[in-house]
Amino acid sequence: MALMGFSGKRIVKEGMLCTFRTQVLPLKISGIGHKQIYILNEGENVEVFNDIKSYLGGLSGCPAYKLGANGASLVGFVKSGFKQSGEENKISDDSVFSGSLSLTHACFLQRDGTLTRP
Repeated sequence: MALMGFSGKRIVKEGMLCTFRTQVLPLKISGIGHKQIYILNEGENVEVFNDIKSYLGGLSGCPAYKLGANGASLVGFVKSGFKQSGEENKISDDSVFSGSLSLTHACFLQRDGTLTRP
């Protein structure tokens, strides 16, 4: 899965013009529930979680895509993050993404832009 985060820290501002750049974040799905997709900071995801804060200003609402032989397909949107508590679980003092991410399935998004319940 790849998240397309918008790099708030690397916005280029010139006068009244702002250029936003996307940053692809390759993450492995840790679990899929009925309403949510979960990405935990473990295994292959540890290095990506460590780099998120240096590239991005935040992830809320960013789209997530499944990458395959036929290209990318939208699968969800970042809904929330969870920061683990306790010294034994800390990656670094300044990492706001040291725990996990939860995403809402894209299937709830309808063609007209409205959301449906499962």
